[in-house]
Amino acid sequence: MSPEAPAPVRGLLPCPGVCVPPGDLDMDALLSATQVARYAGVSVAAVCNWNARGLLPVAKDARGREIRDGRGRPRYRFRDAVRADAVAAGRAKQMAARTTRRPPPELAA
Repeated sequence: MSPEAPAPVRGLLPCPGVCVPPGDLDMDALLSATQVARYAGVSVAAVCNWNARGLLPVAKDARGREIRDGRGRPRYRFRDAVRADAVAAGRAKQMAARTTRRPPPELAA
């Protein structure tokens, strides 16, 4: 690492809506599904769905093998988690725009 590059922040990740200057986060950090869920503000099941849909790939090492912890649970790269969160938020926004709320029949008249 060059002397002018800031050291990556280890530990807790910022919550959504918190401004963090670029370069202060290790974008290649390996996260568990629980950590990704905490960062994105979703459930662990949603993270598993992102993985099943291909939005959040399991991290791979230099040889192309999946990176897993001692129990065999997948690890995800922080950069992929940010990308998946943005895609999911964009899809949710599109769905909300297409959804129309209708008033109850007694109020519609």
